Amino acid sequence: MSRNALAIAKAVKDPAERARIDQVIRTRAFADMGKAGAIIGHGTMQNGWARPGVVGEYGLDYVARTLINHGGIWANIKPEVLYYRGGQDQAGAELNGDNVYTLTFPKDGLPAQYRRSSGR
Repeated sequence: MSRNALAIAKAVKDPAERARIDQVIRTRAFADMGKAGAIIGHGTMQNGWARPGVVGEYGLDYVARTLINHGGIWANIKPEVLYYRGGQDQAGAELNGDNVYTLTFPKDGLPAQYRRSSGR
Protein backbone atom coordinates (compact mmCIF):
# COMPACT_ATOMS: atom_id res chain seq x y z
CA MET A 1 0.00 0.00 0.00
CA SER A 2 1.39 3.44 -0.88
CA ARG A 3 2.30 6.08 1.69
CA ASN A 4 -0.52 8.28 0.39
CA ALA A 5 -3.09 5.53 0.90
CA LEU A 6 -1.78 4.88 4.41
CA ALA A 7 -1.92 8.60 5.23
CA ILE A 8 -5.52 8.82 4.03
CA ALA A 9 -6.49 5.69 5.97
CA LYS A 10 -5.03 7.28 9.11
CA ALA A 11 -6.63 10.69 8.42
CA VAL A 12 -10.19 9.38 8.00
CA LYS A 13 -10.17 8.20 11.60
CA ASP A 14 -10.64 11.86 12.58
CA PRO A 15 -14.33 12.81 11.96
CA ALA A 16 -13.48 16.38 10.85
CA GLU A 17 -10.83 15.18 8.41
CA ARG A 18 -13.16 12.47 7.16
CA ALA A 19 -15.81 15.14 6.43
CA ARG A 20 -13.23 17.28 4.60
CA ILE A 21 -12.09 14.32 2.46
CA ASP A 22 -15.71 13.43 1.71
CA GLN A 23 -16.34 17.02 0.58
CA VAL A 24 -13.30 16.94 -1.72
CA ILE A 25 -14.52 13.67 -3.24
CA ARG A 26 -18.02 15.08 -3.80
CA THR A 27 -16.92 18.44 -5.23
CA ARG A 28 -13.73 17.61 -7.12
CA ALA A 29 -13.34 13.89 -7.69
CA PHE A 30 -16.89 13.29 -8.94
CA ALA A 31 -16.59 16.24 -11.36
CA ASP A 32 -13.20 15.01 -12.61
CA MET A 33 -14.56 11.49 -13.07
CA GLY A 34 -17.55 12.90 -14.97
CA LYS A 35 -15.22 14.71 -17.38
CA ALA A 36 -12.97 11.67 -17.78
CA GLY A 37 -15.97 9.37 -18.24
CA ALA A 38 -16.85 10.93 -21.59
CA ILE A 39 -13.64 9.56 -23.11
CA ILE A 40 -13.15 6.64 -20.70
CA GLY A 41 -10.15 8.13 -18.95
CA HIS A 42 -7.35 8.79 -21.39
CA GLY A 43 -9.16 7.54 -24.47
CA THR A 44 -10.06 9.22 -27.73
CA MET A 45 -13.34 10.51 -29.16
CA GLN A 46 -14.36 10.11 -32.79
CA ASN A 47 -17.82 10.67 -34.27
CA GLY A 48 -19.38 10.71 -30.79
CA TRP A 49 -17.82 7.37 -29.77
CA ALA A 50 -15.16 7.04 -27.10
CA ARG A 51 -12.45 4.41 -27.28
CA PRO A 52 -10.46 3.76 -24.10
CA GLY A 53 -6.71 4.25 -24.21
CA VAL A 54 -6.11 1.04 -22.28
CA VAL A 55 -8.12 -2.16 -21.94
CA GLY A 56 -7.58 -4.82 -19.32
CA GLU A 57 -3.94 -3.99 -18.61
CA TYR A 58 -4.11 -0.69 -16.75
CA GLY A 59 -0.80 -0.48 -14.93
CA LEU A 60 -1.04 2.72 -12.90
CA ASP A 61 -3.93 4.24 -14.90
CA TYR A 62 -6.29 4.43 -11.93
CA VAL A 63 -8.70 6.77 -13.72
CA ALA A 64 -9.38 4.20 -16.47
CA ARG A 65 -9.53 1.37 -13.91
CA THR A 66 -12.12 3.25 -11.87
CA LEU A 67 -14.24 4.17 -14.90
CA ILE A 68 -14.25 0.63 -16.31
CA ASN A 69 -15.12 -0.82 -12.90
CA HIS A 70 -17.84 1.79 -12.41
CA GLY A 71 -19.45 0.93 -15.73
CA GLY A 72 -19.08 -2.84 -15.44
CA ILE A 73 -17.34 -5.54 -13.48
CA TRP A 74 -13.98 -5.39 -15.27
CA ALA A 75 -12.53 -5.18 -18.76
CA ASN A 76 -11.05 -7.96 -20.84
CA ILE A 77 -7.71 -7.51 -22.58
CA LYS A 78 -7.40 -6.19 -26.16
CA PRO A 79 -7.06 -9.56 -27.92
CA GLU A 80 -10.42 -10.53 -26.38
CA VAL A 81 -12.49 -7.37 -26.87
CA LEU A 82 -12.46 -3.61 -27.34
CA TYR A 83 -14.98 -1.47 -25.47
CA TYR A 84 -16.49 1.61 -27.06
CA ARG A 85 -18.83 4.10 -25.43
CA GLY A 86 -21.34 6.19 -27.36
CA GLY A 87 -22.43 9.29 -25.50
CA GLN A 88 -23.64 11.66 -28.21
CA ASP A 89 -25.78 11.50 -31.31
CA GLN A 90 -24.68 12.88 -34.69
CA ALA A 91 -25.80 16.38 -33.66
CA GLY A 92 -23.75 16.24 -30.45
CA ALA A 93 -26.77 15.79 -28.15
CA GLU A 94 -26.39 13.41 -25.21
CA LEU A 95 -27.89 9.96 -25.83
CA ASN A 96 -30.97 9.16 -23.76
CA GLY A 97 -33.66 6.51 -23.47
CA ASP A 98 -36.35 8.71 -25.04
CA ASN A 99 -34.84 8.12 -28.49
CA VAL A 100 -34.09 5.14 -30.73
CA TYR A 101 -30.61 5.01 -32.26
CA THR A 102 -29.23 2.91 -35.09
CA LEU A 103 -25.77 2.41 -36.56
CA THR A 104 -25.79 1.91 -40.31
CA PHE A 105 -22.70 1.07 -42.34
CA PRO A 106 -22.42 0.80 -46.10
CA LYS A 107 -21.92 -2.80 -47.26
CA ASP A 108 -18.26 -2.16 -48.09
CA GLY A 109 -17.75 0.35 -45.28
CA LEU A 110 -17.59 -1.75 -42.12
CA PRO A 111 -15.38 -0.32 -39.37
CA ALA A 112 -11.70 -1.19 -39.81
CA GLN A 113 -11.54 -3.06 -36.49
CA TYR A 114 -14.37 -5.36 -37.59
CA ARG A 115 -12.75 -6.06 -40.96
CA ARG A 116 -9.40 -6.84 -39.32
CA SER A 117 -10.77 -9.13 -36.60
CA SER A 118 -13.13 -11.06 -38.88
CA GLY A 119 -10.63 -11.47 -41.73
CA ARG A 120 -12.67 -9.39 -44.17
